[in-house]
Amino acid sequence: MDLLTLISPLAIFPAGTDMIFILCMIVIPALLVFFTAQYMMKQHVSNSVQMIKTEILKTNHQSFTPLKLQAYERLTLFLERTSIPVLIQTYAQAGQTARGFAAAASHAIKEEYNYNVSQQIYVSSQMWTLNKAIKEQHLQLLQNITASLPPEASAADLCQKLIEFLQSMEVQPQDRGLEFMKNEIALTLGQ
Repeated sequence: MDLLTLISPLAIFPAGTDMIFILCMIVIPALLVFFTAQYMMKQHVSNSVQMIKTEILKTNHQSFTPLKLQAYERLTLFLERTSIPVLIQTYAQAGQTARGFAAAASHAIKEEYNYNVSQQIYVSSQMWTLNKAIKEQHLQLLQNITASLPPEASAADLCQKLIEFLQSMEVQPQDRGLEFMKNEIALTLGQ
């Protein structure tokens, strides 16, 4: 017997076996091995990618959290500095007109807002929208009460009306903002 005949795949099959049957006996197990290996590799790659993503997220979270907390600190200062009582304390001067005080306070609110506008990328859109609403509420309050006073009214008159209005409010705008911020920080830190 010839060596080639012995090692030939046909040598293990009896004579007269159909060639298609022989090919199926060889191809089907090979395909099963191929698809099993492909599935295993796909699972391995998927698990590796997931572990890398998790590590990247963990690293980003560690570096992003301090920036986010700094943004909340800046917005806390914004809410405090633009609150009506602080504006009165900082910008009201003896002999000043109501319109002069309102202009100085409005300018201070806008400047403080512009200084902190970049913080919106670190906080939720709800937090930023609330800060904008508080800013607008303070500007509108200054404008409305100033418009309700006679042109010769003093800054003291305007300040008195502002304080009376704030005392009539159940919750101060900046306090509402700070409370929302505290809740958001607690969610960020997982508390």
